[in-house]
Amino acid sequence: MEIYQGKDARVREGTTRTLEVFERAKIDRVLITHASEDNTYKKLRATRISPSSFTHIFCLDDLGSKGVEEWKASVEKGKYHPEEILAGGDSWSADIVPALAIGVPKAQVFRIRHDRLDLNQSPIEGVAQLHHVGELPEHIVATL
Repeated sequence: MEIYQGKDARVREGTTRTLEVFERAKIDRVLITHASEDNTYKKLRATRISPSSFTHIFCLDDLGSKGVEEWKASVEKGKYHPEEILAGGDSWSADIVPALAIGVPKAQVFRIRHDRLDLNQSPIEGVAQLHHVGELPEHIVATL
């Protein structure tokens, strides 16, 4: 889930509310990021999001990519099964395709639209696209 954006680490619209809704619903919140651990925690501090808001944080910076193998390793470390996961992000190639490849059902995958043109390439039919992460709770309810 894209929770912050840009070099200044501005919190994405609806992030705080969505994390609170998921916490109250006892849903694990997992952050998988390309950034180093230092950079990730710096961005979380800048956006005033507590690291304790997440059940797991996986920083994949040293792996050089965030593809199928990295998603699979993170899911296995968290002891999750693909059918238990609601997966999302802003990148088709680094977030959506790997989630689908490891077996997350298409109905449980969502994409946050982005202004960067390179992230908007190769849309996948049937994957929900949201304007911001704050739309996620309502999207979940609407698809039940």
